[in-house]
Amino acid sequence: MTDRRANLELHEREMAGGAVRLASAPLTLQIEPTSVCNLECGICGRQYWDSLRNPPGEMPAWVLARIEPVLPSLVELVIGGYAEATLARNLWTVLEAARRSDCPTRLITNGTRLDERMCARLVEAGLAHLVVSIDGAREPTLRKNRGIGLEETLSGFDRMSAAAKAAGVAPPRFHISFTATRSNVGELAELVDLAADRGVAEIRAGHLKIYARELDSESLFHDVDAARAALGRARERSEARGVTLGLPGFERRGADCLMPFQMLFVKWNGKVLGCCSAVFENDKYSFPVGDLADRSLLEIWNDAKILSYRQALRGQGAYPEQCTNCAFRFDTYDAHLRLL
Repeated sequence: MTDRRANLELHEREMAGGAVRLASAPLTLQIEPTSVCNLECGICGRQYWDSLRNPPGEMPAWVLARIEPVLPSLVELVIGGYAEATLARNLWTVLEAARRSDCPTRLITNGTRLDERMCARLVEAGLAHLVVSIDGAREPTLRKNRGIGLEETLSGFDRMSAAAKAAGVAPPRFHISFTATRSNVGELAELVDLAADRGVAEIRAGHLKIYARELDSESLFHDVDAARAALGRARERSEARGVTLGLPGFERRGADCLMPFQMLFVKWNGKVLGCCSAVFENDKYSFPVGDLADRSLLEIWNDAKILSYRQALRGQGAYPEQCTNCAFRFDTYDAHLRLL
């Protein structure tokens, strides 16, 4: 396996040369160490998926063994999906494997389990990035959206900073993931201030995916002018406070998506997806490309379905059906209507 720098250089040459079948390995791998969560957030697809086709489970040792050979070449290993990664008993095994390979790690969490012991262990494991999902800046909003308190969630950043200080190292880079709705988008500017006070470097806000009809009225697409105004206020606060802010848009129509050139998503059971746009088994937008029970990650990396997307992006054919109206490529209401 090539090392990280060599793999990145090879990837850049292949992209510049118009390659479709890649000799370079993926730059990023996102894994789902568990499909179990401790919250029941009303806007999450977990509340609407087919529970029989999406059973709870934890990534077994054989899947981790199939993943480990690619770690030295990765730019980043992302840990988490539509579940709470800190519930996974194998989390420390994953982090240790990444550390042995000097592979930077990013953990996605709802923040509820960031107690002193958890933070100390994450710092010891060398976590590079901590992403906490927070969908509001006021107590009633967050309790409605996630069933947890605002201070309870934000204080996890304080405990991570304290753990890093006690260990004599820099803390992970802090991020917030924010799902924007008509009810909470007006609080995004307030969240910028709260985040800046906690040392958060970046907030990424995205459109709500409408997994059920009862979520429809919360879509920003129903009042674009009001959404733009709220997002504009948030942008002004982010510039004033020095917080990087990624905002959802309303303009993209068929944007280039480079995920099939850069990453793979591995579910807890070893099934592999070509992107992270849809990870549920009953989602028509899901992009399954293989199974680690049958092939290695590098073999799956050049699967025919992935090649078809790469060819389309190079102007050599049609896009796979899953990509023709994907929320990662289109800033439209229809692209975010993802009824399960």
